[in-house]
Amino acid sequence: MVLFAGEPLSLARFLGLDYGDKTIGVAVSDPLGTMALGVETIRRNDEKSLKISIGRLRELVKEYHPVGCFVLGFPKNMDGSQGERCAKTLAFKAKLEKNFKNIPVKLWDERLSTAGARRTLMVPTRDVIDEMAAVFILQGYMDSLKKRGTTVMTEFNDDHVLTMVDEEGNELGYNVLATKETENDGLYMLVEEDAGEEATESEVLIFKCMNYNDSDQSEMVFEQLDEDHADLETGFELFKEDFEALGIEH
Repeated sequence: MVLFAGEPLSLARFLGLDYGDKTIGVAVSDPLGTMALGVETIRRNDEKSLKISIGRLRELVKEYHPVGCFVLGFPKNMDGSQGERCAKTLAFKAKLEKNFKNIPVKLWDERLSTAGARRTLMVPTRDVIDEMAAVFILQGYMDSLKKRGTTVMTEFNDDHVLTMVDEEGNELGYNVLATKETENDGLYMLVEEDAGEEATESEVLIFKCMNYNDSDQSEMVFEQLDEDHADLETGFELFKEDFEALGIEH
């Protein structure tokens, strides 16, 4: 569950997408962010003609406003390699980012959900298979968020202290040790406020701001990069000099 500021406070939903040659399966999170629900399968006659599909996605974004992010299935091969379908999916991701500038697009490795296996087993009729694949993709992503934790910043004061609220409504304070800006995200190197002035490796946390480039949001949504997160190594590399300056080995 991701919280956004507003009057009244609203819950942002996720849209799960399963991109195919001539279809896009769509799923949406329930209002509490716990369950993925099938929406529809968007069809097109020409593989490369996405105008109508993008138009339909605009309607769905409006219908389920506010949308926190798109979760796009990334169809890696079972050995982890990327084939032609991955290349097409990345091209579609770029199309989404161009048309929905304020909505992040998260790639979700389909091997981490049951979507990939679903395609190789006995499946429902073709009319619903893509929609169901989107459901499995989105559910897998949301389950991973529950494990990692998603928090919302409520205050960023002059002392470089972030105050966040987790999914259970608990307020958490963090000292900001360093920040980095990438092309699409903002990364934050944090330590809990009560950890003291000298942080150790085990106490340092790296968070990614999920709506970093969204100037319309009055609050920032953060996702912790834990040991299972694909972006953790990138975060460590970006903060390498900061770790060294603080005398922290990682």
